[in-house]
Amino acid sequence: MKIAELLESTSEKKLLQASKLPVRELEEVKKNHFIAFVDDGNESYDVSIVIKHNTIVEDVCDCNDSTKSFCLHKLAIIKQIECNKKFTPSTKKGKRLKKINETDVLINQIDPDDLKIWLSNYLKTNKETERHFLLDFSKKEIQFTVDEVENIIKDSIKSVIGNKRGKVAISEVKKIIDLLEKSLSPIVDYIEQNILSTEIVLPITLKICDLLLEFHHKSKTTSVRIENFIKNVIDKYAFFVNKIEVKQQWEKISLKHWEDLFINIGNYISINHIKLCFEIYLISSIERKKIIADYVLNKLKSIEKNELKYNQEINNYLLTIIIENNLLKETIDYFTPIYYNNEYNEKLLNVLKIIDEEKTIIYCKKIIEYNRNEKYNLPFYKILIEIYEKQNNTIKLTELKRKLLRLFPHYEN
Repeated sequence: MKIAELLESTSEKKLLQASKLPVRELEEVKKNHFIAFVDDGNESYDVSIVIKHNTIVEDVCDCNDSTKSFCLHKLAIIKQIECNKKFTPSTKKGKRLKKINETDVLINQIDPDDLKIWLSNYLKTNKETERHFLLDFSKKEIQFTVDEVENIIKDSIKSVIGNKRGKVAISEVKKIIDLLEKSLSPIVDYIEQNILSTEIVLPITLKICDLLLEFHHKSKTTSVRIENFIKNVIDKYAFFVNKIEVKQQWEKISLKHWEDLFINIGNYISINHIKLCFEIYLISSIERKKIIADYVLNKLKSIEKNELKYNQEINNYLLTIIIENNLLKETIDYFTPIYYNNEYNEKLLNVLKIIDEEKTIIYCKKIIEYNRNEKYNLPFYKILIEIYEKQNNTIKLTELKRKLLRLFPHYEN
């Protein structure tokens, strides 16, 4: 239909109604293709019109009014185009503004002072929203203390679950983590900026991880979000340390973490401190790993051999470093089997059998004796068989294989 025919066939009343509707962001996105928002009461509609040779060839409005061949919103745009013959295509780039909904209309109409009063009262009773509000609009702190970090974490948790005790729902854990990602973001930036000041950033990092680990255990949740969040904090910290380019600075900072760890060997050590130190080692270059390994070796030689027995976690991580750097022969007396920890024991004995066969035999027999379920002993039986075969000890080899056939009828010779 031609524009002139449309306007002539439309009643003056309808044209008047259309002309009163606000048209926003009228743009000619392509030649003769016009788009705009048309506000109608509390609603706003997206309209598209294509015109060729003064004829409307395409018209779309998301009011979806099938009762009208040409709705008021399309008419409003046609009127706007006709009234503005000098209309030129918009040169603005980027996304169009969203349509105004009822909430936007109300916000624009409400007195600013009334809105402030309402918002203040609402935030007092909605702690989670209040926390988000403070994070978005308050000035960022330049420095953080351990106490401040603790308060931020506790306030974030409390804003979601209040004083609730017992199991925390998975949906609540998600809200807490989403809030913590935002609230701790400036603190993570602060840690990165001050990574050379270990005495400042290490206690803050450990406070974040230890508090959240404690909350994870108390919440009795099946969600892994908290543990993943802690791992992410540790990974970032280790990454910040290994970003230090100057070798002397990196060595001083990285070894300071291990020094603090060894000071507390034999006493309580935060599992997160152990993981953090190991992560620093894990993502280091081969050259830097060797520096850490040599430091660990020297520290091991300076402590009592039985002090490592009090912490299985640190034993496991230290053993990995020692084995990876071929240092077990020099520290052979510092690592002994940990009963009921087959993964650690296999790792230890599969290297020890190359260094000291007799000690390996003794350890294997002790582990087998302590394990209540024979299926867990199979890896250690295999180590014994390997040693007996190497020693050509036919008597012990035959005896052991007979035992294995009784215990495991499907065992392959």
